[in-house]
Amino acid sequence: MRSRRVLEQRAAAKAHGVLLKLAPLLALHACCTSPRAPAPPGGEPPPASQPKTTSPAERARAFLDAQLASVLADTLQDHSRLLAHFDPEARVLGAGKIDRAIRNLRMSILAQDPHDEVLGAKVASLVAGGNDRVVWLQFELAIELKAWESGAGDTSPEGIARRTVRGSELLTAESGWTAVAAAFSAPREPEPSQPPFPVADPTEPGPLTDLAADPARAARAVRDDPAVAVVGFGPGDRATGPAAARALLGKLGERTPSLLGPPRELRTADWGLVHANLDLPVAGEALPARAGVQLLALPDGRGAWSVVAVHYIAR
Repeated sequence: MRSRRVLEQRAAAKAHGVLLKLAPLLALHACCTSPRAPAPPGGEPPPASQPKTTSPAERARAFLDAQLASVLADTLQDHSRLLAHFDPEARVLGAGKIDRAIRNLRMSILAQDPHDEVLGAKVASLVAGGNDRVVWLQFELAIELKAWESGAGDTSPEGIARRTVRGSELLTAESGWTAVAAAFSAPREPEPSQPPFPVADPTEPGPLTDLAADPARAARAVRDDPAVAVVGFGPGDRATGPAAARALLGKLGERTPSLLGPPRELRTADWGLVHANLDLPVAGEALPARAGVQLLALPDGRGAWSVVAVHYIAR
């Protein structure tokens, strides 16, 4: 019995020795075949994890689509959806600060009389430019309405009216990409003997007011950018691109406008804005016609300003 126990002990010791000899080989095998955590990434991240960039045109389109949907969803009594697209300090040309302008803004954007029924609205055209801090956009909306009161010149015998509304807006990163300035108008000529538009919180005129009051000077300051845009009064007074913008501003300059009253001019490190009233002499009339102008500009890096969008509205 004792000799058997001794033999078993010797066999176990021999097996243990074999395992000790094999241990390094087993460890090496496990190291090479078991899953390992990936090495820390180096260089550029894979495409799927790279941050997505939004171009000015993409940002403007997304903003305008959402804004138009809000206009259609709001009612004449509830403007909360549309209001969310504006900075609290935003100004609307001819209507003042947004908290007051919002009361009638829906009807202005939709070219709607109080008793009209809006059948549809879509973006007919859009141009936008800018950078990672500011975006300007100029657009036309095609509106279709059921006019319940007759007399409108653009209304069919069935009571259907099709109208165009032009808009220009300035969005900034600082405002969370909401609008800090806006102008909306339907194509029409200004009329004589009209009072000026209200200008909320006016300022002293500055270099941008000089451009707004003198279309010929503004033409010389037009930015060399395909997205620059100018909106005039008549149906054909709309230009995109530097050459067309300069030409339309030159045409408007022939009407010899002049500044009427104090403007509102704002200049920041990233953008500049003017809202102002203009007098337009009218042949054969003792009193001038009245108009409003919104001019948007960007600093050109050399201490001057370049014009990116001008929008005139008729009084």
